[in-house]
Amino acid sequence: MLADSKILHLPKVSLETKELLPEYSGIYYVIDENKIVWYVGKAQNIRKRWQGKSHHRIYQLKQLKHKYFDIYYENINLSELDQRETQQIVKYSPHLNNSPVKNKKVHPTETLLRETIATISDFTFIIGVEPPRREIKDQINISWLIKEQLLDMPIIHICLDSIIFKALFDPQSSDEQTAIIRNAFNTRKTYSNKWESYLKGYLFMLRLSVNRYIIEFSDLNTCIGSKNLENRLEYNHTEIAKEQIRTLTPESLIQIQHDNSAQRSKKIQLERLKPYRSDLIPLFFNETIDTEYAKQKLEKISRDYRLGKRGIGSRSNNIDSSFILDELLIARGINIHKYDKYNVSNSTSILINEPRSRYKHKGIYLCFQGFNFNTKTVYSFQQTIYNSTFLSRNFIYGMLNDKIIHLSFKEFKIIYLLAEVDKKGWLLVEEYLKDFSQVFLGLNNSESVVEKFYVSPRKFVVPAKVNIKLEHLKYNIWIPFGMNEQYPTFEAAKQEIKTRLYDADLPGLKLTFKKESITK
Repeated sequence: MLADSKILHLPKVSLETKELLPEYSGIYYVIDENKIVWYVGKAQNIRKRWQGKSHHRIYQLKQLKHKYFDIYYENINLSELDQRETQQIVKYSPHLNNSPVKNKKVHPTETLLRETIATISDFTFIIGVEPPRREIKDQINISWLIKEQLLDMPIIHICLDSIIFKALFDPQSSDEQTAIIRNAFNTRKTYSNKWESYLKGYLFMLRLSVNRYIIEFSDLNTCIGSKNLENRLEYNHTEIAKEQIRTLTPESLIQIQHDNSAQRSKKIQLERLKPYRSDLIPLFFNETIDTEYAKQKLEKISRDYRLGKRGIGSRSNNIDSSFILDELLIARGINIHKYDKYNVSNSTSILINEPRSRYKHKGIYLCFQGFNFNTKTVYSFQQTIYNSTFLSRNFIYGMLNDKIIHLSFKEFKIIYLLAEVDKKGWLLVEEYLKDFSQVFLGLNNSESVVEKFYVSPRKFVVPAKVNIKLEHLKYNIWIPFGMNEQYPTFEAAKQEIKTRLYDADLPGLKLTFKKESITK
């Protein structure tokens, strides 16, 4: 049933910015872009009810990828919640209130391990099993290796066999090798992040905790410190989590342990290794896995590199997109020097910290208003520093009485978010997006500006964006945008931007949108 004016005049936030919901008791309404009521619920603390993925309907709502949802809310006393919820459900008959709860299927970590082993078994091997590290933690100087909650678990070490890997895939660059290995540990994107990396993006020290064991993966050099032994190692065939894999013979393990080239921290671990003789990982779920699909996926990546479908050359084709973009701007009668006198750093340094220009001073700052926050809402939060807890709020720079001052955001009528973009890309689309973003050239009275607007000590607003891709020029740019009086919602702004840009006759145009969200 459609929402009536009583609901539509209530305060709201988008589903993507549910962290902005209030912390009081009340009734909430989940409503789509067509004003259809999908769900009515109650909560003693509305924000807490929707925190993270705790709400029992979040999976169903997320599955409706082509729908845009807002959460409307009203403050109701605790004593009246039950009665009010029943009344509103009867009145609006929301679809989800009358349907069974559907949950996302969660695969156990053991399945991830089995899928990964099935993918990498042809070019990896088990070196041995290390006892728990608690007794030697003071001898290891890499904190990642001695994480407290893992100290009492034995560690199974798996190494990359570089000789076989090169024979199988013949990678022509480190980029190709990295792509193949990354995909080997990314069998399911929904939970592949359970493979923890020593450093972000570093693929040769990975760890997985499964069924009271730790699995650590590294390349041979990281494992043993020397490649001189690689050709002399011998293996047995065994299993881990019921998946076939090679393991070092006890004799080869002794060879490695007697090698003196390993780093001290690694040598300590190597000396403690025991031979891996039989399957140590118990299975509790034993899900069916497709062993061939994963291997075929890696083979396809390797073929794509050989055919030029992946890699550096596949994207550039030797086109100087910057030069061609200049020509396109001139051909469309756009002044490419329009903002040449505008210095990004100098114009904004009074208001924000010195920016880290991704465009090496070829960028320009845009300002825009967010869709889902305003100065009427009190975004305050508890923060602890040096064992002292205090109430924290956003303090931002703005203009009051013709002076730049640093105050709480509540003192200003308008908050602008700032973001830096490529100047030439902005010039190309400025005519069509100027109602949703503007070049930041200064402030008027009662206006303020901020790069990151925090809603908690670590979470901040990420603006809505449109990706403008010109395939013929091999060029794309993300442009942030916000609301205005005529287009106050994301969906309204999105539709108008799509209409304008598709009417602009830009070569090879493709558009992708991201909603405003909250992130760390």
